[in-house]
Amino acid sequence: MDAYVQKHELGDGDPPKTHDTLHTALIPIVFIPGVMGTRLDIPGGSDWDPDYTPSMAGWLACSARAARIDLSVTLKPNATVIKALSNYTAGKDAQGEIKKDRELLEVAARFGKKTVDEAIALYEDRGWGGLCWEFYGPILCYLEKHFNHPNHNAMGIHPVYAYGYDWRKSNAVSAEGLVKRVDAILAKWPGAKKVLIVTHSMGGLVARYACAKLGLSSKAVGVVHVVQPSNGAIPAYRRFFTGCVEQFDNDGDWKLNNILGDTWWKYLAYLSGLPGPMQLMPNHRYHLGGSNGLTLSTASWLKTQPQVELSNIYSVYEGTQTPGIVRQESELPFAGWALGPISAIWDSEILPELRKRIKEAQTFHTELADGAHPKTYALFSNGLQTDDFVDWTKTEDSDRFLQKKSGDGTVPSKSGACLGLKGLIESTQFSGGAHLGHSEVFQNAKVNDKVHQYVYALLASESP
Repeated sequence: MDAYVQKHELGDGDPPKTHDTLHTALIPIVFIPGVMGTRLDIPGGSDWDPDYTPSMAGWLACSARAARIDLSVTLKPNATVIKALSNYTAGKDAQGEIKKDRELLEVAARFGKKTVDEAIALYEDRGWGGLCWEFYGPILCYLEKHFNHPNHNAMGIHPVYAYGYDWRKSNAVSAEGLVKRVDAILAKWPGAKKVLIVTHSMGGLVARYACAKLGLSSKAVGVVHVVQPSNGAIPAYRRFFTGCVEQFDNDGDWKLNNILGDTWWKYLAYLSGLPGPMQLMPNHRYHLGGSNGLTLSTASWLKTQPQVELSNIYSVYEGTQTPGIVRQESELPFAGWALGPISAIWDSEILPELRKRIKEAQTFHTELADGAHPKTYALFSNGLQTDDFVDWTKTEDSDRFLQKKSGDGTVPSKSGACLGLKGLIESTQFSGGAHLGHSEVFQNAKVNDKVHQYVYALLASESP
């Protein structure tokens, strides 16, 4: 049976609310962020800390060679998730915001943490410090208060945890870490038998793999996916030819994405060391499935002459001529000192690593396929200018890389809707309002309300 899909145009009234029937079961909530959303301590390299403005400025200013080395999971494999909540004057001050949040402090007191310092320690122990606060602070606080504060759910016990992970690694590796994290959480709460999972973006791939391939479904009541690129996203492919540039990457996050390469050759060099982000390219299932009556992005997303077989897309990616992404040293521009160290290892290191990443992506998505938790809900955005179609019969980039108002600025609605997933109960589309871009979606109160509704539905499904 196809999942039920509903549309919600912001401005047409609030989304329907689930009746707040008190639910007394002990079920922790685990939130999983997306790509680049976890703060990382990279030994011997530059930390990845979106909360700290100088850290990100350093990434923008460093050489292509240095960025490639520090980003590469092969060359810098031992990154760890930062534990401390940010407390910066030049950046985000997560600690300061928590200290000013009366309701959140009252929730901490309910868990036995009476002082401000104890509350900070509580949320650091829950893993909140590992996540980019600008992106994820709003949803962490929202869930913690709405499912634990007496004003919202006096009898519920649903402590909110965050699972930060090394987003550079394969999502299969991160899924293994998620299973261990869930086991550790359940061990802390002897009365808890299951958790409930909420994801953002690539975190959805992590959760799905853990559920479908590693047995996590038996330890989770269900999953709520938010703007998940369920079958990939076209920007991850297009950037192998344009780099990350404001002309196309105009979802408000282009400066952050720009760190992954503002030219095609930087992007290729960096992605060759990043298994996780490589798994965000459109997969062999992207073109499948119907729209269930919604106006979604284009299914057959890649046009060539002669036409390639989209179900065999990884063989296409392995090509050394367009539409393949294994671009040859002869295509490199003359870029002086910036390119020199990269061109010297292009054939010997970068392209072999890239081919390995393509194979890993193929293996990951072949194993995952349409797998998901048997109780799955999804939310996605539509109506923002998003990569929709690639036409290699055109000669100009503006014609070749077609964008439409058919996604959230990063993930096309066809992929975000998650319509082909096993176990999908309902998918909700949001459009027509502020803060619906891919990274900022949790700044939209009505999206958070819908997450709240879906979490309640899953909790209710576990009621005696």
